[in-house]
Amino acid sequence: MTLDEAILRQENMIDQNEGEIGKEDIQAMKLGTEALKRIRHDREAMQAEHVLLLPGETEE
Repeated sequence: MTLDEAILRQENMIDQNEGEIGKEDIQAMKLGTEALKRIRHDREAMQAEHVLLLPGETEE
């Protein structure tokens, strides 16, 4: 799974489950999504050819 796919899935889960799970869980999911976005942004800013992949992440 790519970083972009993970971000999209996480955002969709937040939207679908916002009324069903606790505030703390939603907050944690949003924090995780923001962390993934920051990682993506940092990679783009560095314009790195070779980056370390997160566990479970595939190359885009």
